[in-house]
Amino acid sequence: MRTILSEEIEKGIEVNGRQILEKVLNVKYGYTRGLGHGVKPSSSAELELESTLNAERVENEKRTQELVVQLQSQNDKILDQNATINELKKNQDVLQSQIQQLLTRFGENTST
Repeated sequence: MRTILSEEIEKGIEVNGRQILEKVLNVKYGYTRGLGHGVKPSSSAELELESTLNAERVENEKRTQELVVQLQSQNDKILDQNATINELKKNQDVLQSQIQQLLTRFGENTST
């Protein structure tokens, strides 16, 4: 194992202990030698499913972030609209007050 490690280092190839172990013990289909009882490599169908699920998870996270941004934008618009509504209500109150004052003055002028 040390020889394989030194040869790979001389070639400029990075290897880890597991790769060397698989090279020395030869990998058999259905289980992984030297990694303990009951350890089995993932099948290609499992790897494909895991890859698909990861891709869907990433896409869902991206979509969620887009929806969060859109929701924040909508909330900002609602706040702006509420501010505009409040301002218009204040203006309406002022105008109604002014109309009331004019009606009161007009009523006083016509009675004299």
